[in-house]
Amino acid sequence: MARLLSTSLLILSGVAESLVLAHGARHPVVPARRLVSAQEAAQDAPAPNYAELGMSSIDNMLRMLGDLEPPQVLRDLKAAVEEGDESEIKTGLYKMLIVQALEYELSDDGMLKPSSLDFSDLSTDEEAKKETMRYVYSYGITMYKRGLIELEPLQELVLSQLAGRVGMDGKRFDEWLEMPRVS
Repeated sequence: MARLLSTSLLILSGVAESLVLAHGARHPVVPARRLVSAQEAAQDAPAPNYAELGMSSIDNMLRMLGDLEPPQVLRDLKAAVEEGDESEIKTGLYKMLIVQALEYELSDDGMLKPSSLDFSDLSTDEEAKKETMRYVYSYGITMYKRGLIELEPLQELVLSQLAGRVGMDGKRFDEWLEMPRVS
C-alpha cells in the first residue's frame, strides 16, 4: 500500500494540490467554528485548472518512467489537454492512475518499473491485488465526490478496467473487495 500511495501522490501531486485549493484544507488544530467557515469558503473557490493538472500529472509520470515507453493513456490525456476537453481530462487523470497502479510499481530509486502482479491470476498474491484494486477504486470514488470525475465514466472504468481485469462483474467485484455500498 505504501508503494501505491507514494507513487500516486507523486504522479497526481497536482490533483492533490488542487483539491486543497479548491475544497479547503482541513487542519486538526483549527477550531470547529473556523473549519466550517473554511469549508463554506471552499465552495466558492475557483475550480481547479484541469489542463494544468493534466500536464503536471503527465510530466510527473514521464519523469518517473525514465527510459520506459510511456503508456497510451498519457498520449490520450495530452490530447484531451490540447483539445481543452475538461471531461476527458478528468477521466484521463483517473485512467492514468489505473494504469500506473496496475501496470507499474515504484522501485527503490523512486522510478517506475513494470508491476510484478498478474491480475489475471488470482491464485497468487490475492491480498496484494485486492489492496491495489481497493485503493484505485476508492481513489476514484474520492475523485467523484470532489468533482474530479463524472459518475458515468467512473462506473465504466471501474467495470471495464478494474472488475474486468480480474474477470468479475460489478457486484462480484464489490464483494471480493469487501467495498461498502455507496449511496
